[in-house]
Amino acid sequence: MCKIYVRAIALGVLMMMFVTTTGLAIGFPDVTEKDWSWAKSTIEEMSGKGYIVGFEDNTFRPAASVTKLQALILTARILGVNDPLKANYVKLAVQTYAKDLITYDNVLRYQNEVAYLLYNGILSTNELEGYIGMGNFNKPMKRYEAAVLFTKALGKEDSAKQKGMIVLPFKDAKDIPNGAAAYVQVVLDDKIMNGVSADQFSPNTEVNRAQIATMLSRVAAKLLEKEEIFEATITQVDDATATISVITAKNTDLKPLTYTVPTGALLRLDGKASTLKQFEVDGKVLLTIRNGVIILIEGVKPEVHETLSGIIKDSFDVTSSKKIRFIKDNSTTEKEYILSTGCVIERGGEKASFLAIQTGDVATITTVGGLVVKIIATSKNKFVSGVVDDIISTPDFILKVKLDDSNVVALTLSSSYTVYKNGKLTDIKALDIGDKVTANTEYDKISRLELTSTATSANGIIDEILISKNPTVTIRTGDKLKTFPIKRGAQYVIEGKDVQLYDLRLGQQVELTLDSASVTKVLASNTVLSVQVTGTVESVNTDFGFINIDTMATADVNAMKQQIFFKKGANFIRSKDNKTITVNDIKVGDMITAVGGMTSGVFEATNILVITP
Repeated sequence: MCKIYVRAIALGVLMMMFVTTTGLAIGFPDVTEKDWSWAKSTIEEMSGKGYIVGFEDNTFRPAASVTKLQALILTARILGVNDPLKANYVKLAVQTYAKDLITYDNVLRYQNEVAYLLYNGILSTNELEGYIGMGNFNKPMKRYEAAVLFTKALGKEDSAKQKGMIVLPFKDAKDIPNGAAAYVQVVLDDKIMNGVSADQFSPNTEVNRAQIATMLSRVAAKLLEKEEIFEATITQVDDATATISVITAKNTDLKPLTYTVPTGALLRLDGKASTLKQFEVDGKVLLTIRNGVIILIEGVKPEVHETLSGIIKDSFDVTSSKKIRFIKDNSTTEKEYILSTGCVIERGGEKASFLAIQTGDVATITTVGGLVVKIIATSKNKFVSGVVDDIISTPDFILKVKLDDSNVVALTLSSSYTVYKNGKLTDIKALDIGDKVTANTEYDKISRLELTSTATSANGIIDEILISKNPTVTIRTGDKLKTFPIKRGAQYVIEGKDVQLYDLRLGQQVELTLDSASVTKVLASNTVLSVQVTGTVESVNTDFGFINIDTMATADVNAMKQQIFFKKGANFIRSKDNKTITVNDIKVGDMITAVGGMTSGVFEATNILVITP
């Protein structure tokens, strides 16, 4: 069962000329059983709850008249103006009606109570002058006026307005203003008020303190009859069916509860009158339900959390707040944001003050409810140092730089940039993989490149040549392979003669001249290199004079497929009997060892030993 909150208030000075704190009163010497038997217990009960208290001399003054302002204050109290659950909504009410109340200097001390009655629809702004205007606030409240106020407090004004012809059982009914008769009927039906006698209502008689204590007690009892007040979170709003679904502490199974919202229910969002469809999923609400029917929904819009990336165009500190102008990524529109009081600011990875923010900073901002709560900013200018790892020229130029921590970052060119290599102004074509680089960037685009190259060399046997837009050569040194990019305009020389890339052959002994990691010159030799390979015969072609084998790894050659040409006059020997044989005696699956040399990438054997048993 949902917990029912009984409204209570803290004691304090109510107002001048009205009631003054004396503590939790039990009884008053001027409220005697003899004179006030019909009201004594109620006065003591209401005083004990703090709704209405006594004066400094410990008297209650039950016969003293109640003013219009005093009646409003007391009514606001029984409606929960001091209920802790209502605290935030009271603040919203004051904010909403601040402009309406500011002209009534005489009641600013009680703006919470008056604003709360406006918020709850007990008063309208058009009625303020009649209740709290300078010439009215201190006037005693008449009985018919009390009937109107208490009918509204009960939430039955619409019911009163819908009544047809009213026939009251009082001889002085004609003295009741036409517009008030239906309200009098409501309070009579609900037993909030009675006639002063069987046939007299006395509508223009002033209400005294004893009477209003009794009437308020009855109103409070009616309000608390089968009333629930609880907080909830909205899971669904259906304007078409006028229903709202919520999760509350009541439904421990986390299944939403759905309520129908009647036409006459009061709906308040952020302190203002609203419609059902203005309430949003995940919004927090306070529901007041009486006799199973929603009579009031109070809510606040869910705070919107946003994280935005972009550029800070300006920052300025005005008297009331700190502000920034910000352009989101992929936008050209500037928007002004106000910083929250406790906004956290970081710049360059460290905590910073508002003054540290610079125009043009790249930033990520976090907003809650439209206010900036966090700014993480970095300078638009950065410096990147490392080694050129890759160069991509199409469709867009991208320079990949390997940093000292081995991470690789990708940079693009700004519309205006300069390139220096080894201290000399050059162009982007001078970039080579392996160059040491320092890049100045603005918004992650290169504005200046400073390159340093190192001249080195490498020796080995050509293992692979890739002829393409970005050619490479792979050489074998011992059992290690390494691939080098070939720089445009590289020089190729074989046995002292200038040649083209196409003239290079696999197996050639080469010396590479390197600028950083890129080849600028290839010196190749056709020198025959002595090689020995062992493997299993896969095929024999006697017409063209070669044998294909699947080699075993040796100190000279890694395991791979190998084509062996045999020269005319090559020796073929069978190991088991050391007998000379011919190529026709070699069968698929035989194990052979071939000894010969590499010439221009071709292995020519002079001796072949068949070692299969």
